[in-house]
Amino acid sequence: MPREMLYRESVVHRSDGLPLKIYDSSHVKYHWHDEYEFLLAEHNGTVCSVGGRQITLNVGDSMMIKGGELHSLSLEAGKSVTAVVVHPTFWAGDDVSFLERMSFTALFRGESEIGSRITLLLRRIKECYLEKNLGYEFLLKTYFCNIFAILIENGEYEEYVKPPEAQSSPEAALFEYVHNNICNNISLDMLCKATHFSKSYVVRLFKKHTGQTPIEYINRCRTELAKELLSAKSVTDTALDCGFNNVSYFIRVFKRYTGLRPGEWKSKQ
Repeated sequence: MPREMLYRESVVHRSDGLPLKIYDSSHVKYHWHDEYEFLLAEHNGTVCSVGGRQITLNVGDSMMIKGGELHSLSLEAGKSVTAVVVHPTFWAGDDVSFLERMSFTALFRGESEIGSRITLLLRRIKECYLEKNLGYEFLLKTYFCNIFAILIENGEYEEYVKPPEAQSSPEAALFEYVHNNICNNISLDMLCKATHFSKSYVVRLFKKHTGQTPIEYINRCRTELAKELLSAKSVTDTALDCGFNNVSYFIRVFKRYTGLRPGEWKSKQ
C-alpha cells in the first residue's frame, strides 16, 4: 500500500471555519497529515517520535512538526500535551512554496531565548483560540507569522531539498497490519508471521517509530478507540469491540493510560 494511503490521517482539522484546531492529546498513533503541528508541553516526559527520532519534551518546551512528517506521541496516564494543528495556508495564504523550500529548526527548548519566545507565542495562540474575542482570527495569523519571523531572522532554517521518497519501508507492512487488525487478536508472533520479521526486529521498529513496545502501542491505540466507543456502548461491549478478550485486563489497561476506570470515564462524558 502506498505511504500516502497507509499513514495519512483522515481527520479534517477545522474549527469555526478556520483550518485550525487545538487538542489536548495523550496518545497519537503513527501518522502524518498536510497540516503543521505545534506541540506545547504541559507536563514533563512528553515523548514524540518524528521520522524515527525520539524527542522528549518537558514543561516550557515546544516543537514544530512539518506537514507530511510521520510522527507519533505518547505520555503517562493523566498527562497531556497541547497540539496546535493548522494548515500553512492559514498564515501564508495560497502560496506556501517558500515553506516547502525551507527546513526550519523544529525543537524549541524553554531555557533558550528563541525557545521561550516561541513557547510564549504558542501559549498566546491557545488563549486566543479558546477566548475567541473580537478579531481573534487576525491575531492568530499574526502569532503564526511571528513564529516564522523569529526563525528566519535568527537563521534557524536551511534550504530544503526533499529526497526521493522510497516506495516502501520496513515498517509499512508492520503498521498496516496493526492498524487494520487493531480490533482483532494481535500477538508478537502474529506480527512476525505477517511481516516475516524476527521478534527483535519488530520490537526495534516499534521502539524507533513510536518509543513503545508493540503491546504498549497496540494497547494505547485500543484505549483511544475505547474512549470513542464508551459513549454509546457498555464497558464489556467496548472491551470486546476494541480487541480485548478479557474485560478485567481492558479495565487495567484503560486505567493505566487514562488514570480512570472505563466506567468512571464514561460517567464523566
